Amino acid sequence: MNALNPNTADPNEAGPSKVNGDKDARVVTIDVRRFRPEQESTPSWQSYEVPCSEEWTVLDALNHIKDHLDGSLSYRWSCHMAV
Repeated sequence: MNALNPNTADPNEAGPSKVNGDKDARVVTIDVRRFRPEQESTPSWQSYEVPCSEEWTVLDALNHIKDHLDGSLSYRWSCHMAV
């Protein structure tokens, strides 16, 4: 459950095969363009396999990647901040 939308699965509680017990959850591939100027001279693409449910947004998937797969991922977001 997501604090802003109680009907949305929380990406922080997701496991590799299920999202909050959602037996219809599926695994999707998220391709992220990354640029680490201290390590690379040009941007590169990195793929992540993410379990998600129909209610997830792209932001939910990115949060799952950052919290569970790659803590070095960083991005700006404000769509859930009611700005």
